[in-house]
Amino acid sequence: EVTIIEMSGRLIQREDEDVSSAIKEILEGESITVRLNANCIGFSKRGAAIVAHVDCAAGTPEVSGTATRRSRAQTQKPTWVPRARRLKLDTPVRYRVKNLGGWYEGVIANLSQSGVLFQGPQRLSDNTLVEMVFEMPEEISGQKNSTVLCQARIIRAKEGPEDAEDAGLAASILDYKFLHQK
Repeated sequence: EVTIIEMSGRLIQREDEDVSSAIKEILEGESITVRLNANCIGFSKRGAAIVAHVDCAAGTPEVSGTATRRSRAQTQKPTWVPRARRLKLDTPVRYRVKNLGGWYEGVIANLSQSGVLFQGPQRLSDNTLVEMVFEMPEEISGQKNSTVLCQARIIRAKEGPEDAEDAGLAASILDYKFLHQK
């Protein structure tokens, strides 16, 4: 039995949604279980089995098996990858812990296709999943006036100077979608 644990809402982020859905259906047709929106929060050993503990909206909170395999990206030695071009900005952003309560107001300092650096009143821990709403610059989106809902993971949090009220937050962009303005 094979189970794929994916923390985003679709199996392959860089493909069109219909392509990602078709691949998921093919895998499920081969009796491979696909768990979407599942964040792996730890592993433990139970007898001969390895148990992956997941935080997810649907399905059991544990996936058990006798072998685990990390993706090729996790097992290969890292190689140098050029950073995406960053745009210096002073753009408002609303952010919150994913699927939780109130929004915080912040300011984006710089942005690229893969990440965002922003200041805000709420300091968040590393690896926190966040949602952000902001206007994506035309240089990145190719569209004017494009407000996006962005899913991201905090990769670094830095306290400002003692007299500063805001914390610096760096986040890796996982996915985003355009919000249609009426």
